[in-house]
Amino acid sequence: MRCSSVVPAVREGRVRHTETVVHAIDNAPQAFRDVLSGRDVGKTPVPP
Repeated sequence: MRCSSVVPAVREGRVRHTETVVHAIDNAPQAFRDVLSGRDVGKTPVPP
């Protein structure tokens, strides 16, 4: 995909990202295991 075609795709909502938010640092070990096992794709932030 060329750069000139990416901008319109983002604006039209055809490009999406996935994110799994894990709440509490106590759940971080399980979140890490999920990333390594392929259960989560995209970003997995663990906010404090």
